[in-house]
Amino acid sequence: MCLSPGSRRDAIVARPPSTRGAPGGRSRPAPPRVPRTASPSSSPSAPCDPHLTRAWQPTRHQHRRARRRSPVPDHTGAARPPEVIVDEALVDRARAGGSDAFAELVRRHTPRVYTLTMRLLGNRADAEDAAQEAFTRAWLALPGYREDAAFGTWLYRITTNVCLKTLSRRRPTLPLDAVAEPAHDRSPEHDVTERARGEALRIAIARLPSEQRIPLVLREFAGCSYESISAELGLTVPAVRGRLHRARLTLLEAMRPWT
Repeated sequence: MCLSPGSRRDAIVARPPSTRGAPGGRSRPAPPRVPRTASPSSSPSAPCDPHLTRAWQPTRHQHRRARRRSPVPDHTGAARPPEVIVDEALVDRARAGGSDAFAELVRRHTPRVYTLTMRLLGNRADAEDAAQEAFTRAWLALPGYREDAAFGTWLYRITTNVCLKTLSRRRPTLPLDAVAEPAHDRSPEHDVTERARGEALRIAIARLPSEQRIPLVLREFAGCSYESISAELGLTVPAVRGRLHRARLTLLEAMRPWT
């Protein structure tokens, strides 16, 4: 799903005042706000819509830079996609103090970040807040960003951590349809056990190494195909399957007391 022209115009924000406490002790402009109107209007259940990446088109200069750098393989041995190379150019500018370049990164990644937060958190308000927090953390951490991972992968890592933190703060609640169930079908002890099991699972997922946690979240929570995860993270499909397999084995071991 592409952003509408109106949504893209709304995404362009004025440069906000500086904020303190950035890495290195220098003031950095506040990150651009995630545009509320840029949130996908349709159901977030469609897995990893490839059209979400079409919301922004690189300039002619960025195309030339991408062409110059495109033959260089990444650490997986595969050639980097052009959109990854354009992200690198924008990151270079943003780290040099260009808040406009970071605003471009926000526009490029807002649809996918919002889709991920919506799938993980389930309601629009929490998803928008989590997306904004993820971009804020990314902006403040940008001086320490290393290009051993694509910017999108690094951003998804931040986003999943924000969502897991949000989930851990939530007060456990019963689904609405459980209220209507007869008392003899669900006891209070059963409900307490289910809540504790869900919390244990969230903790186990949070403790996974990021290279396992991100594919797991994209596959099991966001509903992405192996091919989509491969494209998002710059990995081969066998590598994705291997990381998912190791993640599931770890979770099975962690959840053994609950089975």
